[in-house]
Formats: sequence, C-alpha cells, structure tokens
Amino acid sequence: MGAGQKDQFRTRKAKVTKRAELCNPVQKNSEPFVNTRAHLQCYRTRGPALNTLVAVRNQFGSQRLLVRSPRRLCVPSKKRHVRRRGAARFRRIQVPIDHFQCYAVTRLTPLRAVRPIGGVRLRDQFGRRGARPGRAFQLCAPVQKRLRGKVTPLQHPVRHLLCYRIKPKKVRRRVQIRNQLETRILRTRKSVALCVPSNKLVLPQ
Repeated sequence: MGAGQKDQFRTRKAKVTKRAELCNPVQKNSEPFVNTRAHLQCYRTRGPALNTLVAVRNQFGSQRLLVRSPRRLCVPSKKRHVRRRGAARFRRIQVPIDHFQCYAVTRLTPLRAVRPIGGVRLRDQFGRRGARPGRAFQLCAPVQKRLRGKVTPLQHPVRHLLCYRIKPKKVRRRVQIRNQLETRILRTRKSVALCVPSNKLVLPQ
C-alpha cells in the first residue's frame, strides 16, 4: 500500500509493507502519562538514505546523529485486549497524535549528559519492567500523510521521538488494533525499544 508523506526532511511516496512494532505509551520512573490511549502501530517502509546531520536533545542528553534511510511509518492506533470471552471496547484516543516517519540513525558523537544514564523504571498497559537504554538507533519525525485522497495534518511538528535499544523482555498478549490501514488481532512477543520525546536541529554539512 502506498501513502504520500511530508516531514521536515522530505516529501515522498512511501510503500507500506509488513507490520512491525506496536508502541504503547509508557510511564518512565514517576513521570505522569500524557496520553494513555496514544498507541502507534508501525509498518516497514523503504527509501533512499538522507545522510542528514542532526543534533538531538532529550531527557537523557544531547548528541549528533546521521539520519539515514526510512525504515518505519508509525500510525496512531486504537488498541484493546482480546480475552477468551471476547474483547474490551475500543476507547477513543484522548488527544490527537501525529503519524511518524522513522529513520535509521548512526551515532556520530557520544551522548553528552549531565549525569550518566542508569536504569529506568517503565510501566505500561502490559506491566512493569526495569530497563537500561542502549544506543539510539531510530529517529521518528512527525509526518503529514496522504492516503486515498485524505490528508492527515501535523499536530505537533517539532515533537520528535528518539528510540533507544533496551534488553528484550517477553510480553505475551493478544490484542486488537484499529487504524487507517487495518483492523487486526495481533499477538505481542517482547519489548525491544524505548522512544523518548526529543528536539531536533538540522546541522549544515
């Protein structure tokens, strides 16, 4: 399936292929949830590399990254648990959220932080776990999407997500998602990443 996209890096037509990660909103340490129903279902995409130099800053610190090729299109999705006696009802997303085009990144400088990043405590709708963020591997930019003639505008054009690897932990759940692309029952397998709200600045090359 093809979809037109426009973000801060470029305008292009993306071909959505296989289904990939399901992203839950998460509480980190004791910080409050901003939007408990704001799930993202990600799909694999492909395209030419940007090779764009950026500086990114978030709660963990700041560093320079090289933005490479697009790898995921993440779509706002409703989610409900599926149990033996049926599924709970879909609940409306409380606050409009953006679609995100995610790009692979290469680290150019070490993370500069006020204090070393230690372990964090995470809590989402699947439970609790401890995690230690690893390297940043993906930068997600809010994107304007056109599908079947319908344009989904940007809600928060400067709010990016920078994703870090975390040690996988098994999470076996049966859920149903609904978004602009599909309604589908899925089985989750494991948690693999933590994505953090971040500010981004494109640097001259």
